[in-house]
Amino acid sequence: MNGKSRMVVIDPDNRYIVPAIPDETLSQVFGQRTIDPRAEMAVLYVEFWIVDGFSLRISHDRILTFLKKHIDASNIRDFISLLAKRGYTERFFDLTRSTVDRNGELRSYLNSLGVENIEISYYRDWDGSETAGLLAGCVVGIGESFATIVVDIIEMGKLLLKLAQYQMRTIKKLVTDPDAGLTDIHNQAEMIGKLLDSLVEQLDISRLPSEVVNTWREWNVEFEKHLENHEPFDAGRHLGRIAGDLWQLLTGIRALGKLLQATGKKAMEHAPLMFRSLRSTAAKSQEVIADMAKLLLSIGRNVIDEIPTVGLDVLRTMFPPEVLRKLFKEGRAFLVHNNITLMPIIDRCYQHAFPGNIMPSRFMVGVFEEGKPMLMASMSERIVGATREEAMAAIDEMLDRIDELFKEPGRRSLKLSLKEATVNAEAIKLLKQRIDTSLQNLLQKITYESFTELRRSKQKFYPKDLGLLIHKRMAHLVPVVISQVAPGAWFRTEKKLSTIVEELLNLSNSASPGDLARAKESLNKSVASLLAKRDDVLDVLGLEKTAAARTEKSITKFLKEHFGIKGSTTVGDLQSDLTIADPKIKHVINVDFTSSTNSDQFEKLWKKVNEDLGKKFNGNWSKLDEEYAKAGKGKAPEEVKLALDKLTWHAVRETVIRKAALEEALGIGWQVSSREMLYDGFARLFKKEADAISAN
Repeated sequence: MNGKSRMVVIDPDNRYIVPAIPDETLSQVFGQRTIDPRAEMAVLYVEFWIVDGFSLRISHDRILTFLKKHIDASNIRDFISLLAKRGYTERFFDLTRSTVDRNGELRSYLNSLGVENIEISYYRDWDGSETAGLLAGCVVGIGESFATIVVDIIEMGKLLLKLAQYQMRTIKKLVTDPDAGLTDIHNQAEMIGKLLDSLVEQLDISRLPSEVVNTWREWNVEFEKHLENHEPFDAGRHLGRIAGDLWQLLTGIRALGKLLQATGKKAMEHAPLMFRSLRSTAAKSQEVIADMAKLLLSIGRNVIDEIPTVGLDVLRTMFPPEVLRKLFKEGRAFLVHNNITLMPIIDRCYQHAFPGNIMPSRFMVGVFEEGKPMLMASMSERIVGATREEAMAAIDEMLDRIDELFKEPGRRSLKLSLKEATVNAEAIKLLKQRIDTSLQNLLQKITYESFTELRRSKQKFYPKDLGLLIHKRMAHLVPVVISQVAPGAWFRTEKKLSTIVEELLNLSNSASPGDLARAKESLNKSVASLLAKRDDVLDVLGLEKTAAARTEKSITKFLKEHFGIKGSTTVGDLQSDLTIADPKIKHVINVDFTSSTNSDQFEKLWKKVNEDLGKKFNGNWSKLDEEYAKAGKGKAPEEVKLALDKLTWHAVRETVIRKAALEEALGIGWQVSSREMLYDGFARLFKKEADAISAN
């Protein structure tokens, strides 16, 4: 039985019977798939109730009730596609207007099935020949383009006039009144064609990806061919693809103009970045690195380094999934979403732009609003002294890890606006500066007082004794200082990492069961097991770069000898002197109060130097070579220098262990930074005491 003779009952209670949708139309939508009778019946029900004569409000209520029973996320696209083929999309989506859909029920229902508001507006508002099919294709085409949002062609016309401010005079001539005549699909295509021709004249085509260039060169012929063949969906898809590319280019040029405070011509120099990827599989890596470096150089190192930081996971709270997919899955080098610019920054580009300088983190994403630097979403701070990976393959691996983070199911997002995130990031930045002043001054004061007290006791003591006394007093006074410099800040003193991590993950309100399980697994690892996978940390710790020296067994022995860390010590057992954090922006600061020397070894070294110099050494270790020269003995002996280096091999190395532990447990979505606050070791303390005695 063919579709023309088949009948469908769309309302058994009222016995509404209507002709079925022709088989030919159904096959255009379902192809070889099994036809979903629910979608067909829903389309026919809509057609029945939106004919002239029925109240729109009544039609709205009847249709919404019916759809909720028959249409869900599995068949919503088939339903819309059938509506388009039948020419009823505009009239259906008109029911979402506020005058009809007064409580927003129909719109909310469509949203819940994945139909976004901007897509609803497209179907509802546009006009022109075979509009429904054209626009359905246009939405698909834009999704395949470089654009991050559904493009409004009229807004594109308005944007052309704004760009005229950047001296793009050729483009300025294209549109005089973007509101006039652009609702017709042919006028839109004509405007886009002229715009494309104008931009191609100003761009260096050789520096664009070949797939982009090929699409641009053939697009007009292909578009006309689809219209002539009565293929509105394909024509719209082709139009959407080119419109999306141009929208991204135009918004990108505008964003660059504001960011660089430059003319359109200057901004156009960086235009190829709109269509490039940082991934080695999708780009000529050296060209992309050079282009990114050139842009970074134009922005300036000081600007980049001074932007307040948040954890990478914060991006999830501010941008939709499709934007993050383009950023990490595709590895886009420069992305514009509404009035926000996202710019990934990798170590190689930074090094290329600013030779001799080290980027604070291996990977960062700059977030700019209307050209103003707002914040930097970042991986953890670099471990100073660690080896830098130079291969592009490392970039691909990093982007893959971050992409996995953002597509992980079951994660809840704490809603955070860009403004709020920026305010919090600025607060953390200011807190770091205050830590370096207020706490540092307090630490030095407490150190000297503790040292003096121990010396007066007339008993032999060791760094451990001094350290315990300092930590005890700091734990008591730190809350007072932080309450003064940063009221309301989250912090913990002298707590195990297991307690800190659990508390932070719970407070962040975005940890999935998978996050909690991985954190628990990481915290239960032995410290040696963790470090066996971190060559960068082992490099800083000074382990030999041999397979034998870097086995878990060898690392366990090393940790026991140098830090007193037992083989049974887990990551969660490690204790932090002070942890300060903002769980909302996923930023954690690990603070260690550290010293260096062992008193008996130090006094042995002091005696050796005094014997060599033939007089009482003044305690100024920085001028040791000068003192030996004055005594006629050339430079200080190498064994003396080596002994001094060993004594000043302070706990910065233990600091990186705690930093690595926090990174492992919290995950790459958090930004972990370390502040090592050094209190004077015995060398300076003895010198201070000697100076005080001399002064009296």
